[in-house]
Amino acid sequence: MKKNSLYHITCGMILTVVFGLLSTSCDLTRKPTSSISLDESLETFQDAEAWNRGVYAQFRNRQGGSFVTIQERMGDCLNASDGFGNRGGDYYLWDEMSASDGGISTVYSYYYSTLKNVNKLLEGGYQHVIDRLQSEAVATDDKNAKASLEEEIEKTKEYLGSAYFARAFYFFNLLWRFSTPYNAATAKSDLGVPVVTVFNVSDQVKRGTVQEGYDQVFADLNEAEKYLKNAPNMPGSTQFNTDAITALRARAYLEMKDYENAYTEAQKLIKSNRYPLIEPTEKAIMNMWRYDKSSEFILVCPVSKTEGASSTGSYYGAYINKTYHSPDWLPTQGFIDKFAENDIRTLAYFEKVTVYYNNIEFKDITIISKFRGNPNLATKTNDYYGPFPNGQHAPKIFRIAEDYLIAAEAAYFTNKDALTPLNALRVSRGLAPLSGISGKELLQEIKDERLRELALEGFRLFDLRRWGDPMNRMPYQTDKEGSFLFLNNSKGLTLKIAKDNPRFTFPIPQYDINVYGEENMPQNPGW
Repeated sequence: MKKNSLYHITCGMILTVVFGLLSTSCDLTRKPTSSISLDESLETFQDAEAWNRGVYAQFRNRQGGSFVTIQERMGDCLNASDGFGNRGGDYYLWDEMSASDGGISTVYSYYYSTLKNVNKLLEGGYQHVIDRLQSEAVATDDKNAKASLEEEIEKTKEYLGSAYFARAFYFFNLLWRFSTPYNAATAKSDLGVPVVTVFNVSDQVKRGTVQEGYDQVFADLNEAEKYLKNAPNMPGSTQFNTDAITALRARAYLEMKDYENAYTEAQKLIKSNRYPLIEPTEKAIMNMWRYDKSSEFILVCPVSKTEGASSTGSYYGAYINKTYHSPDWLPTQGFIDKFAENDIRTLAYFEKVTVYYNNIEFKDITIISKFRGNPNLATKTNDYYGPFPNGQHAPKIFRIAEDYLIAAEAAYFTNKDALTPLNALRVSRGLAPLSGISGKELLQEIKDERLRELALEGFRLFDLRRWGDPMNRMPYQTDKEGSFLFLNNSKGLTLKIAKDNPRFTFPIPQYDINVYGEENMPQNPGW
């Protein structure tokens, strides 16, 4: 019975269910017969396996979609089309966003609801299973049984490591979006996010400091490393491992502007030679973005036709049909112009098509196709296009290309060799290596390369904030006559946001402030 216990819990791993409240004569001392208690769901190795699958499933479902597109719509690379229906228009225009916004609140609440589940596992859930297995191993004289139990103990310890990694990932992403940006001089007093590490929280949840948040991230990564030391590190891994830990450390250190440590962590991955950069060919770049195959993938999430991830492509509007294209969002001309003609990324990122808005045809308009989806995951086909793209692909959590960019940026700010990692990535993408540049010119090349490589993956807004740069929406596309407008409100087309605008950081959802009180959950400035 224990082996199947979690199947009585929804696929979202909802942990508690209220029973019998509508009954007029219920016996509150009786256990419900249709489900099990939370504690009973973590007794055996099979229970631990089921919970581990849940950890990975929820991790996959916290990628893509609104976890990416909110900040990209706020950025400088997209324009809303004439037919976008104001989907995401509040982010696009900045001053129409509020602390009650449903999209931002959902991102926040989804991270914390998942943390609640992970906290239960780290609060003793997995350790309880380990203790039981160890007791059984000591009690048996059967060598085969003992060996099997010891194997189960080691696997459960890996599950423990996976939970620590997942918690570090969620806390970093909460800090990235909702906390005051890291400043070493003030981090011990700046507002962070609630550092909740227990399943049953106290009556009052309070915002911690930024330093407390990052300390928790690194403490969890250190614990994860202890338990994941035997997890295989290899291209395309779908399992949390020590290379994924190193990649998250590098990303976090960069956000903290701890450039020495960011450089060190990124170089560990580069020098491992486990993730060679692709050759600058059409096949290699299309394999990466169409078929989810590349030597550069450090960690990806597995998907199938029946178990997909949040679709990013559908949000950007790379919706392709036999007769028309009418995406909600289009790349700005300034963004398109960042790519040289021989840059192989353009083959996967963009398509030139005819688009239709209000029954008007516009030819040779560039649309975004980076996230149109893996044809092998398509659920429909037609005679004209073959597999009908639906935006489904394997979320690429960490790619070695990001670490080359981290190494280049960190090297620049620590007076190290920034050109070597920068040029390695450029050559892999079909661009000529740079030479003889330094200072502001070199920094701009690093920024532009980061924009090109990580385009529309959710980094841009926070990169601008880290660099202290304004958000100036880039020039928009026009049709051949120069008359194609993307939004009736011209403010969105030419929007400029000062570098010190507090709305580069998301608001704490108003609901949480109402529940826990302003004294415990003060709002971020500017909201």
